[in-house]
Order: sequence, then C-alpha cells, then structure tokens
Amino acid sequence: MPGLRKAPTNREENTIGALTDHRRDRQFYQSACAKVTFTREGVDWDVLADIHARAPLAVRTSAAAKRAFANSYLCCFAWVEGQLVGTARATSDGVFYATVLDVAVDPGFQGAGIGRKMMRELLRRLPVQKVYLTTTPGKEGFYEKLGFLHQTNAMGLFPLGAPSKLESVVDSNGSTSSSIPIPCARAFS
Repeated sequence: MPGLRKAPTNREENTIGALTDHRRDRQFYQSACAKVTFTREGVDWDVLADIHARAPLAVRTSAAAKRAFANSYLCCFAWVEGQLVGTARATSDGVFYATVLDVAVDPGFQGAGIGRKMMRELLRRLPVQKVYLTTTPGKEGFYEKLGFLHQTNAMGLFPLGAPSKLESVVDSNGSTSSSIPIPCARAFS
C-alpha cells in the first residue's frame, strides 16, 4: 500500500533507531537546558580540573585552574541541572585582541551543542577586533564552524620549555599525550 512504511525485518534495526532517537532527544535537552554563566561564584575548581583532564584538554591542579580563571578577562561556565559541565575563558586588552582558552565540555555532555553555546556567548561579549585561540589536535573543525580561520603567521614562545613539557592531555583511552597548540583567528568587522 502506498504511504505505509515497511516494518523493520530484524530486532536490531528497531533497537538502533530507538537509541539514535533517544540520543538526539538527550542532546537537545542538554543544549536547551544548559545554563551559561559568566561569574566564578559557585565553581568547584576540583570539578573544573577534572573536566579539563577528561575532555581531554590538559591535566592541571585545581589551584592552577582557579588562578588562571581569576586572571582572565572573561570566564564562561555551562551548567546542566546545577552540575558544571563546561568551561571557557578569554584574555584580552578589551579593545583590539582577545585569546580564547580552556574550552572544555565534560565528555558525557559533548556533542550536545553546549560548547557551541558557550563559544557564541563568549564571543558575543568580547568587544574586540580579533579573537585568537589554540586548539587541541582534532578539534579544529569545531572552531571552523564558528568562523575561525587557520592562521599561517602565528608564532609561540615557550619560556618554560617545549610545549610537550608544559601540558599533557589525557585521551579517551586514559593515555597521556602532549598538546600542540594550533593557532586560529577570527576577525570581526
């Protein structure tokens, strides 16, 4: 009969479809319900350091993370049902330049649009002409979708040693590797 959909022939096809639909519902809920704030009040720095380690972004102490966020121009936090699930921050001169740093979302909440929501809100509040960032390998596409461009003329100075000695990243298998900064930039007119 026209217009009728043929029933799936095996049980696995039904299960996969239900799981896919459920995941989309969960992602929509998490993104829609994620509250983005710009105050450091109420942040549990141990939880933040744990999110950074598992995201994976970098392994740092909670005290070092707290100090870095305290010295930032703008801090952004994402919360779902009162639980800290994402972070981002920016340094800036407030006129010409800003640098986005420490963008991380708890792995259990990644893929739900929370990182994109944080970045859009953070960028909207930066009153500058140019925004730069470095990203962890494999995350370039996320920033490209937000309008960031690869930078061919950026340089870095690492007075404490080679980048591999500054920060380590924990991958999804629990292995530690070094993070290599990849510069990107976005110009605002």
